[in-house]
Amino acid sequence: MVAGGGDSALDWVLEFCGKARSLALVHPREVFVPVIEESAAAIILVHNHPSGSPEPSRQDIAITREIAAAAGKLGIVLHDHIVVGGSDYRSMRGMGLL
Repeated sequence: MVAGGGDSALDWVLEFCGKARSLALVHPREVFVPVIEESAAAIILVHNHPSGSPEPSRQDIAITREIAAAAGKLGIVLHDHIVVGGSDYRSMRGMGLL
């Protein structure tokens, strides 16, 4: 999700879809292309774990921290990264990982 200067969502952007794409393979540059195109001030990342476990992996945490650092340099707020597994989810912000 990308947001403008207010608290409302501007747009939902589906960046990657499919089992073959791993979050660990996503480069922060790829994440920010649509964010910059939309002139977003903030983002929320969401991805699913087909395994059914919503627990963030070490790779999820590492790439999220890289994306957060890049967002900060661009003046973009990363509000959260939500990991969905089965019918449950985890908020990295809520877990203190952001």
